[in-house]
Amino acid sequence: MELPNALLRRFPVNRLGLAYGMFTTTLIALSSQFTQRYWPLAMSLALCLRVAGWTMAALGFFALLRQVQKGFSLPLRTVLFVCALLATPFFLTQPVLAGDMYAYIASVKVSALGNPYVLTPAALGADPIRAGIFELWQGWPMTYGPLWGLLVKGLSMITTNAVVLLFAFRLLGLAAMLWASWLIGRATTPDRATLLAWSPIVLVEVIGDGHNDLLVGLALLLAVVLAQRPVRSVLGFAASVALKYVPIITLPAFIAAAPSGGRVRRAVLLMGVAVVGFILCLLPFWVGPKTFAGFQDQAALFTLPVFFPQFLVFLFSFFHPTLLHPEAFARAVGIASFFVAWSTVTWFAWRRKLTLPAAVTLTLAAYLVLAASYVQTWYVLWLLPLVLLLRTRHALRWTAVISITWAAMQLVHLPA
Repeated sequence: MELPNALLRRFPVNRLGLAYGMFTTTLIALSSQFTQRYWPLAMSLALCLRVAGWTMAALGFFALLRQVQKGFSLPLRTVLFVCALLATPFFLTQPVLAGDMYAYIASVKVSALGNPYVLTPAALGADPIRAGIFELWQGWPMTYGPLWGLLVKGLSMITTNAVVLLFAFRLLGLAAMLWASWLIGRATTPDRATLLAWSPIVLVEVIGDGHNDLLVGLALLLAVVLAQRPVRSVLGFAASVALKYVPIITLPAFIAAAPSGGRVRRAVLLMGVAVVGFILCLLPFWVGPKTFAGFQDQAALFTLPVFFPQFLVFLFSFFHPTLLHPEAFARAVGIASFFVAWSTVTWFAWRRKLTLPAAVTLTLAAYLVLAASYVQTWYVLWLLPLVLLLRTRHALRWTAVISITWAAMQLVHLPA
């Protein structure tokens, strides 16, 4: 009886845990909602695999949280190697929860034809890749920042083969995951890095579904970790803004973190590099104001607020069913609340009562909860790497909160 007890005491940070993790990721990978398009898989079997896989994943991850809380010794290279092993099953199947990677592949194919900020997936005609793209995205040009546009354009010069691109985007995600985990392990401890590298959420969203949001999280992570090296930190910040525009709201936090006598210089450097870098990345695609047509369409579509503002809409509808435009009023309240939260975080950061990782994380979290018109589950990839940098035990609690929030959002987004 001693051997099983010894194995369980170290679970999942041992061989038993690795076997458990590999089996779990395989179950989740096979339960992909897109897999049945490529080989026969009964819906009932897919549902059983999904329930079993995610139940095992949740139990394993919270066991890992418990082990990290106790503290354990593990070389960082082992953490990264296990991460690569756990990611392997996702390279062999189709996307698991969302088809955004099909849209990425379509954008590469569109880039081979012309400007992805002007042309839409509809330009691909009868290309089979369009079958995996959400219907509303079929008529949209690319909506990501110009740095992502350059990456897509570069891939289009190498290949437009869908299978190769599927692997390429997943390899890019794995590289970002390993780099971010390495940074966290070096800045804190290797056991803290496991909460990103071995997280079933991150494995599925980054490797399984190929979302580029961890690249945003990685760029911000670089900017924070390298805060004492201003030039490198500024480049990381500029890269995050050029990938997606939202990180620009963290600018006050980075300025506040500078030495008291160098805040003006840091502000000029941050803004200058971010703006110049953004313009340089955008120049190859610039065709006038219509370059931003995709962003305008997205803003027009996602007009209903979510989270806190959406809760206000519910209250207005219940207590004042005759109130005109409750969505607009709730949106205004949400944005006003965000500016209050944003100003408060900036003030505390300015007074050195908040660390840079905490200030950046709180700013992004306030935006998602209060001001964002639409929120997807993979947006937690902006927050999780930064949370793991926090040097208090609260980091573990917030990691659990983010994980539970992700699970709740998945349940909300389940198809009817």
